[in-house]
Amino acid sequence: MDAVERREQAERVAAWTKFVKNVPDWDWTHLLQVIDFQLRRFAKVCASGHHSDGKKLANQMQEVRQLIKRVLDDDYLHDERKEHAKRWGRLDMRDGKSDARSTEVFFYYPKAKTAADKRRADRQEASIHRRWARMRQRDIDKLFSLMARNLQKWWE
Repeated sequence: MDAVERREQAERVAAWTKFVKNVPDWDWTHLLQVIDFQLRRFAKVCASGHHSDGKKLANQMQEVRQLIKRVLDDDYLHDERKEHAKRWGRLDMRDGKSDARSTEVFFYYPKAKTAADKRRADRQEASIHRRWARMRQRDIDKLFSLMARNLQKWWE
């Protein structure tokens, strides 16, 4: 290994060490962060002319990275969630009994004054949550589909 290769290897190790220091092991989103980190590094190499289709490959990687970012940023239905919170208040909880040993907890919307309001707020929240979950899952499916379709081309 010559001096240039040793320097490049040391830079890679330093970059990964810095990255891994800040990524815990306990959440599936951290796996997405690892994928994003490596795609960013490899897209940079591709875009710099080290691959015959480098620009095209870098764009494909960027598309996956954008999906990862949207998933990690939880970038879904912000306006709807904000409007729901404005109308009904933020979901809160309180203990069900004054007994210190009680494990009963009640969730409520502060602005839902009647039982009908509570049911309406619950239905709206459930609808928002279902749409949020579908949107996020669609992005996860798409990012892994793009990776499955292109992965071997990226590292030829």
